[in-house]
Amino acid sequence: MLMFLALFLNESGISWPANEGIILSLISGTLFATGMFFYHMAVKKYGPTRTANVGYSEPLMVLIIGFIVYSDSITNIQAIGIILVTIASITIERRQLSQDNTPKV
Repeated sequence: MLMFLALFLNESGISWPANEGIILSLISGTLFATGMFFYHMAVKKYGPTRTANVGYSEPLMVLIIGFIVYSDSITNIQAIGIILVTIASITIERRQLSQDNTPKV
């Protein structure tokens, strides 16, 4: 690994990004770290199952926003995927709710 890095740097040289690139990298890293912080807080508060359930619905939101904002078309396979993920999310959430409501002895 170090040998590859040494050869790569020797061949391409070291170039620093422009100031805008450094600022955008810092902003991007800060926003990513903030998102991960809230993700871990959600796992702690709601549990891994419910948090993963929200994570599974993220691609659905991207498809729907792309359809609304950019007028993208949704293919048949994507529509089937939306339906299956929605059914799975509802099923998981119902099972989680029924397990939370059972009396613990």
